[in-house]
Formats: sequence, C-alpha cells, structure tokens
Amino acid sequence: MEIEDVKYKKKRKRSTRFKVVLSIFIILLVVLIGVALYFIIDFSKIWGDLGFNEGDVTYDILEDENVEGLEEVDYISGDVQTIGKEDGILDILLIGVDSRSTSKFTGRSDVLMVLRIDTNTNEIKLASFMRDTLVQIEGHDKNRINTAYHFGSIELTNLTLESNFGITPDYYVVVNFYGMEDIINALGGVDIDVQSNEVKYVNGSVDELNSIDNDGKSAHISGSGMQRLNGRQAVAYMRIRKVGGDAARVKRQQTVLNELFKEAASIDLSQVPSMIGVLTDYVRTDIPLGEMVNIGTAVLKMDVSELQRFTYPDKYDIGNYKGMSIVQPANYEEEMDKLVNFLES
Repeated sequence: MEIEDVKYKKKRKRSTRFKVVLSIFIILLVVLIGVALYFIIDFSKIWGDLGFNEGDVTYDILEDENVEGLEEVDYISGDVQTIGKEDGILDILLIGVDSRSTSKFTGRSDVLMVLRIDTNTNEIKLASFMRDTLVQIEGHDKNRINTAYHFGSIELTNLTLESNFGITPDYYVVVNFYGMEDIINALGGVDIDVQSNEVKYVNGSVDELNSIDNDGKSAHISGSGMQRLNGRQAVAYMRIRKVGGDAARVKRQQTVLNELFKEAASIDLSQVPSMIGVLTDYVRTDIPLGEMVNIGTAVLKMDVSELQRFTYPDKYDIGNYKGMSIVQPANYEEEMDKLVNFLES
C-alpha cells in the first residue's frame, strides 16, 4: 500500500544539514564561456581532487531512525533497461554533498541527479533520484542510493546508476552545498513564489542558519507571493520538509534550479570574476574546458525555461528495510518505464 508524503515527513527527525539543489552546473558552463575569453582568471581548482580516501570511509553512517509503524519490506527489483544515448547527447552526473571543509567533496550525496543535454533536439532534461531509494550497491549489498558516493565516490555511483537504472554518465559535477548560499548571492538571488504555508518554515530555517553562521546574517521574508530571495533565504526555502514531505522538497529544489538557469543565461561579464571565486571553492568536475565551452555554447541556444524534470520514483512506498527507512517504487516496471521514456523520448 502506498504511503502518502504526509506520513513520510513524520517518519523521522531530519538532520539540519544543507539539502539544496545541484543547480550550479549550468551556471558553471555559462560562466566558463566568459572565462574562456579571459584566461587571466585562475579556475584550475575546479578540476581538483574530490578528497576521497577509502581509508576514511565509515560504515556506521545511518541517521537515528524512527521506523515505528513502517512495514518491513523486501528489496524490489526487476529487469534493468539500458537507456539509449545517441550522438549529440551527454549525460552529466550531478552530485551535491554537505561538507564544512571546502577541500572535501565526500560524504553521502544529499542530491543526486542526471542532467541530459540533447543537442539534436535542443532539449535539457533533469532526472532526480530520491536519496532514500533502496538499490543494490556492488560490494555493499542493498542500501540507500545516497550511500554509493560515500562508499566509493564517483566510480561506485556511476556503477550503481548503470547496474540499477541502465544510465552511463559521461561526466560529473560535484558541488559542496556549504557554498550554495554564496553561489546564489553571486548571481543576485532568485525569484520564487513562496506559498503562504511555507513562510514560517522559511523564516524558521533562516533563523537556524543565522545561528549556525552569523556571516551574511539574513532577514526574514515578509510574507508569501513572488519575491526575490537572497542566498540564505533560498537555501532555507529549499530545506523545507514539513510542507509536502521529501517529494515536495525535491520540487522546490527543481524550482530554484529553473530560476538559476534564467539568471545564468543573462549573466553579465562583470560578474565573472566573483563567480569564478565562488565556483573554484565549491565545485569540482571532470569536464574538459573545451567540452565545457562546446556544451555551454549549445545550452545558450536552448530555451532553459523549458527544462524537463522527473523524479524517480514518481509513485513510491516507504518501508522499513533492516532498520532503515527507505523508498521503493510502488511498481518497479512502471517506474522504470517512466524513467526510460522520460530520458529517451
């Protein structure tokens, strides 16, 4: 029986870590087109090491669980379809982590997305994976998908996506979310239509963030409606879980992503130096500069306001798997078909 989001949001007390959208990828591309014209700016750090060390991996990483009332479930699986990819299509693995050290890009993936850029049809698609989705991870049995990056960095995450979903990413971008506030501020904020039932949670999260870090202390938002949010307010907006649960939180992330697309598309060259300073601290990628320029040039020709979005699983159940609160598709074959059709169509 499918469990509604309202039950999901009650299943456990969530940690206060930053859980925000991995929107910086397009920003990175657009900015680097400008940077390619001004090589006096040093941005080589973005190709730096992720800081993963197998000896540092811990296995006692589960948050305090409250699985009371959740049905014990078995692992659900089925035939994995290989998702096709023609010439002119690139799949970019987008990982978001929350590390307080700018030299570290390790830990569980708070956000995991695959961005598909199709230069044949001029389409951009974004597939998000719910972080508690139960999957098979090579060498680590069954676990939440967000642990694959913790256990084995990019390599194990790619292998997990291929073996469970038939997706083979071409490149990766990893963002340390500790800097997302600075990234949003560097672009001048985002326009968001805040709903009346979200206001108190945005302001509550702003207070919490202000108490953690007094630098750039932010004011409350004054009410609901369309408004310009600064970096801290936007991060607070994206952290909301108590209105609509985790699925609604993903949609808020995607909303901010869409708005950042628009901001990045209209970036002024005068903003490039400050953006590079932020990006080199908080972003790592393996995309070569020449490929970035090619992709970015193609993306600028596309209508980024028409970003297509899908969250896997679309229809899901929540259960107790060996003491973990997990997400599984309500119908495996149907959800896999939705994912394949979304990326291939």
